[in-house]
Amino acid sequence: NPIAPERKKIVGYGLLAGIILGITIAIVYDKRKDILYTKNDLEFYTKLPLLDDIPVSHKQSWVESIELLLSSPLLNDNETIALLAVGEIEQTILNQLNRHLAEYIKNRKLIISKNMKECMGTSNLILLGALGTTKSKEIINIKNNTLLQKTNILGVLCISDI
Repeated sequence: NPIAPERKKIVGYGLLAGIILGITIAIVYDKRKDILYTKNDLEFYTKLPLLDDIPVSHKQSWVESIELLLSSPLLNDNETIALLAVGEIEQTILNQLNRHLAEYIKNRKLIISKNMKECMGTSNLILLGALGTTKSKEIINIKNNTLLQKTNILGVLCISDI
């Protein structure tokens, strides 16, 4: 009986090694992109309370979230409310959120912007972060800039299901 390599075992080991290597590379690549995927990540990097989670796919829950947010004791009465969008949040989502909020805000000015300068000077500043698009470096930069401006951030609204 001649001794020959066991091709089935070699192919099996090669396939297993390829799968493990592929998964490892994907995880390392994903971590290097520095994107936040969970609400815990968002809270960890902002060091702020998570005010609410607004799922894009369930617009019915937006009403309850908005009503709870606007009735919150955190917000100063009759003051401008500024939502500072952090990360790559689509303008259509920001427009929809603006329409929903405008229905409930009667005596306050509302600012929803990606531009930090537009939101400065308000006592009701809330960060708007989207899971899967917001990067931790963006959050850290915003936090550092608001510290320099001595601006108080009330908390974070999380947009999910993007």
